[in-house]
Amino acid sequence: MLLFASAMDNETVPTDLTDSCKRVINSKTVALAKQEINLQFKSRGLNMVSFPTGYTSNMYNGILLWSSMDTPSNHSPFTFREAEPIRMEEQMNRHLTLQLILTQGKGMTVDEIKAANKQEVHAPMTFTDMTMQLQMFTIANDIFLGEISVGSQCLRSLQTMIDRNRSIFWAREILDKQLYSKFLFAIDSRFQIWFKQCRNARNCNKVDNNTINFTPVVSQVLYGSFHYNLPPTFQMKDPAVAATATTKSASDKKENNGNKDSQQKKKKKGEDRAMVKNEAPHPELYMLSTETWAINFASKHVDKRPKWNETCHCCPRWFLKKYCFSDCKNKNSHVKANDIPMENLTNMKAWIKLCRSGN
Repeated sequence: MLLFASAMDNETVPTDLTDSCKRVINSKTVALAKQEINLQFKSRGLNMVSFPTGYTSNMYNGILLWSSMDTPSNHSPFTFREAEPIRMEEQMNRHLTLQLILTQGKGMTVDEIKAANKQEVHAPMTFTDMTMQLQMFTIANDIFLGEISVGSQCLRSLQTMIDRNRSIFWAREILDKQLYSKFLFAIDSRFQIWFKQCRNARNCNKVDNNTINFTPVVSQVLYGSFHYNLPPTFQMKDPAVAATATTKSASDKKENNGNKDSQQKKKKKGEDRAMVKNEAPHPELYMLSTETWAINFASKHVDKRPKWNETCHCCPRWFLKKYCFSDCKNKNSHVKANDIPMENLTNMKAWIKLCRSGN
């Protein structure tokens, strides 16, 4: 499942997990895995990220989904929030306490195990909360799936669309105080469906990446037609009643998505495959900031892709994404902007226009 989710499109599936993901799942304990996730967030410029130990435990064991569709998934934007300054050090050093309990406390008690596996849901109530949680979720995707994965591409495109239309989101909030929670749950639900496709598919071509094309969801907000019913999980309770009510576990039966040890022993392939960056891209062949390679171009009009010469076609990833790989079958077209023949440039522009037309 993780390999299909890490793919940049249906045509290119990695043979191994990202290094950042392996550093987490190969940690000796959940406590050390939590430390590694914290360090990776920090290295990406996010120091004040708070997430429950239950998230680390589930990701460490490869459990990205919950079995129930009426709750956020384990790997979800609802999992993250900005840590309060007074608790930031506690968040960063919590792994030390867990490690001491594990190594010197002769194991954890039943209550401690339950507390460690508890998953928390943080519903955003403001525009800033929502955008911050989306940013943190995007970085988490970068860690476990890679920055060039379909999921990360689509999330960055989503953030761009939201930022461009922030005034409309603010206006819609006046009519619906739960707008941001509903919108984020709509995003999370699509991601959960997409993850299940990645888990169940035997071939990456069977995964519909349009599931996480968030343009229709944003358009509904812009045109005032967005409507989403939150499940009972998000129901606001009377504080007086909540004080006396007993709490129930939020998670159901969890599904194990593969044997971590057998995956580590799998023979690595494609070690000679290196990423090549297009240092001098052509300005007329760029992707728009709201476009993603996987959704808008990867599997569109493959039979109509223009030829570079008699031996290969023009490499759309090289021109649109501004990078490709050393083993690309169309690597002869990996040239600088000034070296593109005029006929090939014209044909590429026509093909890009055809893909954008939606025909």
